[in-house]
Parts: sequence; C-alpha cells; structure tokens
Amino acid sequence: MTYIRRWPIFALAALLLAWLPSQSRAQTNAITWQITPGFDGSFRAGAWFPLEITVANAGPDIAGATLAVRFRTNNAATYSQSVDLPHNANKRIVMPVLGESEQDGSVGLEVTLRNGATVLRSQRIEMNALGNMRLVVGVVSDEGNVLPELANLHPNLDNGFGTTLLRLASATLPDRSELLQSFDALFVHATDPERWSEAQRAALSGWISNGGQLVVGGDERVIAGLNEILPATAEGSATSTLQGLQGADWQPRGNAAETTVPVVQLAPQPTAEVVLRGDAQEPLLVRQHHGSGSVTMAAFGLESLAGVGDPATFWSHILTLNHQSPVSVQLREQGFSALRQALELPALRLPSILGFLGFLLLYIVTIGPLNYLLLRRLDRREWAYLTIPLLVLLFSGGAYAWGTLGRGRSSVLSELAVVRVGPDHTAAQAISYLALFSPSRHAYDVRLAPDTLVADLQPVWERQGNSPDVLFAEDSTRVPELMIDVGAVRALSVEHAVAAPQLEATVNADGTQLTVRNRSDQTLEDIIIARGDARAQLLDSLAPGEERSINVVMDRFVQDVLNNSSSAIFQRNEVLSQLNIALLPAQFNHDQFPPPDVAPAPEEGGLLPTATPLASTTNQAGPAADLHINPLEQLFILGWQPQALTAVTLDGQPAQSRGETLYMWPVREER
Repeated sequence: MTYIRRWPIFALAALLLAWLPSQSRAQTNAITWQITPGFDGSFRAGAWFPLEITVANAGPDIAGATLAVRFRTNNAATYSQSVDLPHNANKRIVMPVLGESEQDGSVGLEVTLRNGATVLRSQRIEMNALGNMRLVVGVVSDEGNVLPELANLHPNLDNGFGTTLLRLASATLPDRSELLQSFDALFVHATDPERWSEAQRAALSGWISNGGQLVVGGDERVIAGLNEILPATAEGSATSTLQGLQGADWQPRGNAAETTVPVVQLAPQPTAEVVLRGDAQEPLLVRQHHGSGSVTMAAFGLESLAGVGDPATFWSHILTLNHQSPVSVQLREQGFSALRQALELPALRLPSILGFLGFLLLYIVTIGPLNYLLLRRLDRREWAYLTIPLLVLLFSGGAYAWGTLGRGRSSVLSELAVVRVGPDHTAAQAISYLALFSPSRHAYDVRLAPDTLVADLQPVWERQGNSPDVLFAEDSTRVPELMIDVGAVRALSVEHAVAAPQLEATVNADGTQLTVRNRSDQTLEDIIIARGDARAQLLDSLAPGEERSINVVMDRFVQDVLNNSSSAIFQRNEVLSQLNIALLPAQFNHDQFPPPDVAPAPEEGGLLPTATPLASTTNQAGPAADLHINPLEQLFILGWQPQALTAVTLDGQPAQSRGETLYMWPVREER
C-alpha cells in the first residue's frame, strides 16, 4: 500500500527529470551565432586580433551569460565577456584575443557560451597563425578580390618566410589600433572612409604611429575620408604617363610605356617628401612620416599598375618591408626581461653578505661556546640536551622573522610604462609592465579600466600556476584569481590609450639643429635625442614651457647615454638597454641601410665617433634603393616622468602604484 500511495511522487519526479533536459536543449537550440575569426581566418603570432561573434537568441531572456574564447593548448589564457541576451536579441561582439608568440600554422580555438554551469553553445574553429618572421600585407576594400598582386611583394631582406595577403572590409576594420598588430603594411582602396567610425579612423592612425605603413592611391573617396593623415591634398584631376615611375625600376610591359592613366593633382604638405615626379615635375608619389610609421600617397589609382607592369616589384622598391615583429609585439615580448633587469624592489634583494655572516657567526658562538660556558658555570651540562634544541628553534624563528620582515607585509605594485606619442602630440598608445609582488601566497582579483588589454607578461616556463583569465566588461577589465607565490612577483602587460604631455621637436633640413619645446605643465627628465641607428645624445631635463635649441651631435649609444642614471624604482639606463631594439627597430636594417658614416665603434668611456648630421632626403627621384624610407635616419625624443599611468584595483581596493613612464615623440623635419 505504501508504494501505491507514493506512485504520484515518482511519476512527478520522472516528468520533471524528462522536462529539464528538454528545456536545456530548447534553450541551447535557441542560440545561433556566426563567428568571424581574425582576418580571413588568420592572425600574426604574438599579436592581438579580433574575434567577431554575432549571436542571436530566439528563446527566453538570458542575463549574465559568459562568452569565452580559448586556444586549445595547454596553459592557454581564457578571454571572456559577460553578455545579456534578451528574447530576439542579435548582438555583435568583438573579442580581443592575444595570439601566442610560438604559434605557427593551424591552431584551434574553442568558443563557448555559458549561462552559469549550463553550456548554451560551443564551437571549435581552426585558424592560421602567421609566424613572426612572415611579411603580412592587408588590403582594406569593399570590392572583394582587388589588388591580388600584393601577395607577391618582395621583402627587402628575403629570408624565405614569404608574404601573406589578408583582406579587410569597412565592416571588419577594427576600431582599436592594437587589433591591427598583425599587419606590416595596409593598402586602402575602393572604399569610403567617411563611412567609417571615428574609432576606426583613430585606430588606423594609431597603428601607423606605432610603425605601420599605409598606402593610398588616387581615389577621391579615400583621399577625402583620410585627409587628416595624408601627406598631400587633391586639387583636381589630370592624366599622366608612368614614365616617372622608372626611377623606382618600373618596367612597363610592351607598349605600355606610352600609356596614360588618370591621376589626381597632388599638393604636398610642407613636411611631406615627393618621392617620384612625372614628366612635368608633377608629384606622382608623396610620402610623410607619421609617428614611427609612414603614409605613402600615389596620384594614380592603385589598380592602374597591374595592366601595364609589375606592381609587386614597384611597391617592393617603395616600401620598407622587413621580416620582424611589429613594435608593439616586440615591446611585449621584451617586457619581462626589462622588468627583471631594471626593477629596484627592496623586498627582492638578498640579505647583505655581512649581515648573513654576522647572523651565522652569532648562531655558532651562541649554540657552541656560550651555551657550554653558561651550563658549566651553572654546573648543569646535562641541560645541553634541552638548550641546544631550544636555541636551534630560536634562531630558526629569528631567520624566518628576518626573511619575513625583509619582504614586508603588504603587496607592492610597480609599473614601467612605454608611451609612443603620435604625430599630433596628444594621442598616444601605452604599453605598461605591471610587476605585482606578494609577501605571501595569494590569489589576487585585479581590476583595470575598461577597454584595457591585459596579458601575462611572464614566459611559460616562468609562470606560477595557469595563465590568467581575462574578463572584459563594460565597467572594467578583470583578471580574477591571479595566483602569486610566497615572496614572488607576477608580471602583466597592459595596453591602452593615454593622454601624453605635449612636446614639439623639429630638426632643420640639414639635420644639424634641433629645437625642443615642452608644451606641457610637467617636467620631463633625462631627455634623449635618439636616432634609428641607436646613436643618441643627452639633453637632461626640460621644465614646463621651456624651449631649447641643440646642436645635433650623436656621440653615444642610446643605452649608454644615461650612464648609471636610475630612479628609486627602475634603472633607466637598463630599461633602455633592454628595450632599445624595440624602440628603435631600425637596428634590424643595418644590412639594408648602412649607417650614414662609419659603423659605430665605441671608444673609451662609451663615446662613439662623431656622427655626421642627418642628410636631408631629396625630393628628386633617385636610384631604386634610395626610395625606401631609411629608418636609420629617423629622429625621436625620449623623456621620463616618475609616475604610474595605470589605475589598478587589487581585491576591491585601489592599489598604490609606484611607477616610471618613458615617452617617445617623433621629430618633425623642416623642409
């Protein structure tokens, strides 16, 4: 009878168990999405790239779901974002993902949408990782398969890694410069930049400032939409032959030498360089530095070369195409070594050898002669069985207390920031190295400002625990459960846009006189004039509003110019020694661009033979080898400020950061 009375309960339970999985399947089937990974399914190893996910919900409202992306490799970081999906929602989400530096070839990603512990949808996708030494060229166009010949660009120093062509449309052009780190050069063609968002145009400008090369042709829509960063303006239209391109080893096919093509009449900016001229001395190709990068503008349409010659050979003579990682990738990869060599943290210092020897001597004397003499005086030598263990415990506790007090009782956050300032001298892109010291084993909840990109800075073999998970939200970027061992340091890289002190630097046409003006309200310390061949000279400090004219005499290496100058936090000369290859990437180009005079050879005291002034770049077409931008001749101003840039919250409390910031401004050449 008991079982008969209970059968309704069993039946209800069975119905409930059958209903729950069906509801879960219904909720899962209501979620659909479309995933666009990277650029044509590719990305550069070690660079940030966008993963675009358009997700729709045809089922009931979903609040607080988590969209997560993770490489299917051991110890890979997870990038996630909290999303709300109301009924009939259709959301476009762009997730920043950092490619691992050692990746090459086919790699797998897993994209998962969870609501609590329930997996609503999951998909595995394959992507193509491009090695750091591969040349990556992009075409931004709304007309599909245009300019296919750019896949055949020839690197200046061919090392066998080849060239990859990737395509972007207006809708897929990222709206932040960090997500363009995969590209060495971008060609903009057959699109209307005026329809781009302000963030997309700012992202393109920031990418150029950090070393990118932009090429545009005689397309009036492109010129109108990008006029703020172009080296010339358009003043009407005309026709021209391609005879003037022969200065770049242009070889027309057959009778194409007499072909005329439509061109726009270019009026170069005062700071621009006319690279090639036509028969009537009209500008055919104009170029201008833009931060650490360049913008090249052609009077003819980019597609007009394919039918009459070899565009790949032509552009290979014009652009500087090197097999090396982008500047941002290099700075991130070298950041850990810079922290390790330059960080001044008392808690990490070993005890002084004299203090250690003194402690050891006191221990030996106490446990030996003093203990024996005291017990003999008391006539209690048998007590040694008790006093010796007690003394061992006492000195062990003292050693532990000494070590604990030396580490301190609170965490210490140190920041080294490198800021590359754009040509407008206000907008800047910063990469910060955060070193978080913990006196005890602890898992920290780290929160940063929204729109901040954060990644583990430590190499895989140096990591404590798993790679940090990164959660992007509207109000913050969060790294939960960042585990740090006893008395250890965990390093993170943080990339974000910042406001920079305004500094103007100009050099005269023959490169002998430089004028620096500090337009900010802050003093800049340890200012250095640095050239792409690593030559440098020291200016010392510059007060707010101060202007100074300097004779350019490059007589030291950039890593030696500060001698032993350091702050209480970082050894500045050691920072320059560790990062100078990334800051001045032209050092990779010595084989292609020999130094202006004899090769630098240090003399006694670190001095170099006096360098010749910067040679003014001619506006006349010359041999093809002279048409490349010579990065060894670019000038920059480096300056320091003793401040931290990144606001960090640790376990819900604002962290007191101590920091140093190295700024880098481009020098404008007067023409």
